[in-house]
Amino acid sequence: MEPPKPVVTQQPQVSNPPNDLKVILHEEMINKSLAALGNITGKEPYKVLFVEDTFTYTLINPKIYLHPGKAEFVTDVNVTAGPFSYSTPCKGDVLITYDRTKNLIYVKILKAVVGIYTKVLGTKYHIKDIDIANNFEEPFTFEGPAATSSEMEMEMPDGTKKTLVMTTTSCDIIVMEDQLMVPCEVEFVDKEKIVPKKK
Repeated sequence: MEPPKPVVTQQPQVSNPPNDLKVILHEEMINKSLAALGNITGKEPYKVLFVEDTFTYTLINPKIYLHPGKAEFVTDVNVTAGPFSYSTPCKGDVLITYDRTKNLIYVKILKAVVGIYTKVLGTKYHIKDIDIANNFEEPFTFEGPAATSSEMEMEMPDGTKKTLVMTTTSCDIIVMEDQLMVPCEVEFVDKEKIVPKKK
């Protein structure tokens, strides 16, 4: 399931991003959510020549790494196909987007292909390629900066009180080394001048 639009996609650091307010997600936090999923394994039947069996795979220490303007998924994969077992590295593509409407940051593993092999009578056979990303159909979702909207009450010189409402306006998303940043501009509006939205 793709994240809804409108979205802002990942991009390298720009020279003049909005800088009133910034929300930063560290790579470590994203990987904590990945680790919380626990063991990720899969199992499928296969047939090679006269042999019918099943293969299983297990992800070992899957991580998402953030670099300027991009993100990647990296894991080792332990595979057992019949009597043949091996471990192989796997790298994949990650898309990061920010949905302004829902105020959500999405981290989606798009593709991470690994080859599955076995041996029959000493000869190595390719069974199939599997896409590890299919184990992560839904994106990892984090709350964006709009959640920081707040009100402040100010006493005026004439003794009256005025309530100012702070909201975020223009937001970008920037993927940096080891961290993801969503910088925003903010604006303050007199609460009495806010026109209620029609239902």
